[in-house]
Amino acid sequence: DAADARIIDILNHITGEIAHVFKRAHKEAQLRRDAVRDAATGLPNRTMFEAQLNLAFAAARDALRPGPSLIVIEFEGFKRIRDMAGFQATDVLLAEVTQRINCLVDEFGAADRLLLHYAHSIMFARIGGDDFAISIDGPDRENLSAEIAEAIHHNLRAHEGNRQGSPHISASIGVAHDDGSYAMPEELLRDADFAMYQAQTLGTQQTVIFDQLMRTNNQALAGVVTALQDAIRLHQFELYYQPIYTLANHHLGGVEALGGWRRTDGTLTLPDDFIGIAEDHGLIGEIGSQALRMACKTIGALSSTMPEVYRPFV
Repeated sequence: DAADARIIDILNHITGEIAHVFKRAHKEAQLRRDAVRDAATGLPNRTMFEAQLNLAFAAARDALRPGPSLIVIEFEGFKRIRDMAGFQATDVLLAEVTQRINCLVDEFGAADRLLLHYAHSIMFARIGGDDFAISIDGPDRENLSAEIAEAIHHNLRAHEGNRQGSPHISASIGVAHDDGSYAMPEELLRDADFAMYQAQTLGTQQTVIFDQLMRTNNQALAGVVTALQDAIRLHQFELYYQPIYTLANHHLGGVEALGGWRRTDGTLTLPDDFIGIAEDHGLIGEIGSQALRMACKTIGALSSTMPEVYRPFV
């Protein structure tokens, strides 16, 4: 009758509203997961990794103990695969490799390892591009990080023969241990990243552990980079001109401009001591532009006063 039909309509409406609420809740949950997960690998992304690292670091400081160890990994070979086979094939291989490493990391956190080297928590994350990181928090984190690094190298070597005709995938690994001296977890991540770059300079399948000497060198390098930035701003670079003569007729054929960095204290730094650093840190372009402007200004001034000598350079 009409009453039953009315009740059915109400129930259908309520069911539809409930379904809509659940659908919206599911979508919101999916958006929250997407915000902290890497789409290609399903691993935690940098946002989630840094949030968890901050929590672990704070807990360690509250307990008056050292914080976690960090492993930073850069996989080598994916760029060549992108060039050869495209992004889709690279994403498939990337997912396969990271899934293997993720399973490997999970094994190191398994309960049946508690009588061996163990940690309270381990997280494997993709922090950008071909860069990945593992945080290890626990009483035996240093030994465990060494085991995990070696296991990653072994895993990649063991699967090398399974990809006939494809570039070899290897890893450069940097490790940093919190010794209680770090003020922020970002500093620990920075040092692990620096150790990874050092591993890259040694060749493939290398692991480097950040130590006090590297910290000293890193601080010195940071000081030089900052000083170079100031030198660009203050126009502290100078040019010295070396004449080039033709021996047959002693004709002045040109000059070679040699650059120098006149520091604030008056000392002169030669190019060999700063050009490489400037190139590595993206400063060489501005230094070169300043040198070119100085050279052009000098040639213009000389050609106006001694045109018969400097006409070839104008």
